[in-house]
Amino acid sequence: MAERPYTGFYASFLGGFSLSYEGKRISLTKRLRQKNMQILQILLMAGRQGIHRDRLAEMVVSEIEGREKQLNNLRFHVFSLRKLIEGTEGFPKGEYIPVYKGIYYFSREYQWSSDIEKIRFLYQKIRDGTDPEEKFNLHLEICRLYTGEFLPALSGEEWAIVESARYQQIYFSCLNELCSTLNERHEYSLLSELCAQASKLYPYDGWQSMQIDSLLAQNRYQEAMKIYKDASEMISEELGISLTFQNMESCHSQLGHIQNTSKALSEIKGKLIEKEERQEAYLCSYPSFVDIYRIMSRLGDRNGAESALILCTLKDTQGRIPSDEEYTKEQMEGFLKLTSGLIRRSDVCACYSPNQLLLLLPNTAPEKGMVVIQRLQAIWKLKKETEELQVEFVLQQVN
Repeated sequence: MAERPYTGFYASFLGGFSLSYEGKRISLTKRLRQKNMQILQILLMAGRQGIHRDRLAEMVVSEIEGREKQLNNLRFHVFSLRKLIEGTEGFPKGEYIPVYKGIYYFSREYQWSSDIEKIRFLYQKIRDGTDPEEKFNLHLEICRLYTGEFLPALSGEEWAIVESARYQQIYFSCLNELCSTLNERHEYSLLSELCAQASKLYPYDGWQSMQIDSLLAQNRYQEAMKIYKDASEMISEELGISLTFQNMESCHSQLGHIQNTSKALSEIKGKLIEKEERQEAYLCSYPSFVDIYRIMSRLGDRNGAESALILCTLKDTQGRIPSDEEYTKEQMEGFLKLTSGLIRRSDVCACYSPNQLLLLLPNTAPEKGMVVIQRLQAIWKLKKETEELQVEFVLQQVN
C-alpha cells in the first residue's frame, strides 16, 4: 500500500493498517486484534483531540463488568502499548500515550495524519458547499484515497464495524456523484477506471454493470465481455448461481454486430432454455430475484394469483447473527441446498446476505406458505450438526 509523504507519523486504515514516520514504515509485529494494538489504532484515529478514557474503555474492554475493573484493564493494555512502542524500531524518542484530565492521546510532541482524517476533511468541505468543479475534484480525491474497507482485520469489533460503515457510505456517496457527472460529460475512460476500482473492492455490488456500459461507450466490446465473463465465473464459483447484469444485453448486441451474426429466434430461445432439467427450485442472484419478483407481482395484479415471499435468517441460539463467518457460510450452503430440494421447481431462491435466504413461492396462499415453513423447520431440526444455529422465518404475501 502506497504511503503519502506526510511530515511526522502517517497511518493508513483503509484496506489494512500501516504506520510510518517521515515516510519510513514502522514494522509492528503484534496482531492487530490484540487490545494494545486496538488502542493504538483508536488513538491515531481520534486525532489531536484524543479520546476520553471512559469511551476508550467502552470500545476496547466493554466485555469486562464494572467500571473500575474496566479502567484497570485499560491501564494494563496502555502500559503494554507503551512498552511495545519503546521496543519497536522506527518510533522517535518521546512520550507516547500520555493522559491528561482523563483524555488519552497518541502523542503531544509529534504531528500525525491518516487517510481517514484526509477523507473526513475533504468530505466536510463538500458538505460546507463549494462550486461544482471543486466539488467534482473533491469527490475524485476521496475515491482515490479509499483503497479498501476500514481495518478489515477488525471486522468483528463493534467500533470498527461502525467506522467501516461510515467510510464506505462516504465512498459510495462520492462515487455515485462522480459516475453521474462523468456520464453527463461522456468521460467514459475515467468512469470505467473508477468502476473497475469499485468492482475490485466490492465484487458483489454490481459495479461491473456500469463498468461494462462505460467500456461499450468507448467501443471496447471485448473488454466489456471479458469483465462480464470473469464476474460470472466468480459469482458462480462463490455462490453456485448465475450472474445477470442489467445492461449486458447491450454488450451482446454490440458484439453481435461486430461478428456480423444474425441469430434466429429459435437459436436465441435455445440459449435461454436451461441446459439441464433440474427438479429443485430455481437458484438465482439477488438482482435476478428482484426482476422475477416484480414480474410475479404484475402477473398477480392481472390474474389475481397469490404468491408468498419468505425471508429465512440463520441465527445463533441467542437470536444473534453468528460470529463465525466460515461456519455460517458452510451452514448457509447446506440450508440453501436443503431448501431448494424441498420446495417446488417453479419456486425461486436467492441469497440476500451471508446468513439470509429469500424464497418466492408463486401461486401460493399465505396458509400454504406457512406449511412450507413448518416443513423446512422440521427438516432443519433433524440435522444434528446445526444445533448451534436456528432459522427464523418471516412470510409476507406478494399481492
